[in-house]
Amino acid sequence: MDSGSENIYLLSIQRRGMLFLLTFSNDFEVKATSGVVKRLSLAEGAEFNQATFDELKAILEERFAHYTAESFLARRPYSVGELKQRLRNKKISDNHIKEIIREFCDRKILDDYEYSRTRTRSLIERKPAGRGYLIAWLQKRLVPREIAESAVAELLTGVDEVDTAVELLKRRRGSFEKFDLETARKKAYTYLSRRAISYGAAREAFEKVYGKTTD
Repeated sequence: MDSGSENIYLLSIQRRGMLFLLTFSNDFEVKATSGVVKRLSLAEGAEFNQATFDELKAILEERFAHYTAESFLARRPYSVGELKQRLRNKKISDNHIKEIIREFCDRKILDDYEYSRTRTRSLIERKPAGRGYLIAWLQKRLVPREIAESAVAELLTGVDEVDTAVELLKRRRGSFEKFDLETARKKAYTYLSRRAISYGAAREAFEKVYGKTTD
């Protein structure tokens, strides 16, 4: 008999943390939740012909892909690009990733603009920064540049760059005060440039925090 026509058996169902690892006689393995196992009435020794197995395999892979995506998003927000990357790292197929991304975007579970606004606002509250820094920070999280620029522009509307620089210097004042004024100025400028603060704003902010100085 041709081996391709042989029936396939579910050899074992083994717990793996919160999931179960299903192992089949054709060497296919997949993880599933207890709910999926119960809903599909799966049990060790179950026998499937090729057509039935193919249908089951598609369901199991699709459900595992969704479970994995939902698990990621339950922990923290993700950009579309980040979630795609994480799913690929879990060996989820591109077809399933496309379906998940489309579904989650339609349901507004994924929204790069809202993600950018929320994450950037949180970052600014913790540690202010200039426009360029914030855009680059979002791009590292795989947000498209156009969306990153738009979100940052909205959040920085009405925000004075000098005020941002002053706030940053006040937070780091103790680390600069141990140096003479000239050294403190150079270190402050370097620090602010790393936060994408322009030279002019850095100079004005330094004078406001430390007093008038010349370059």
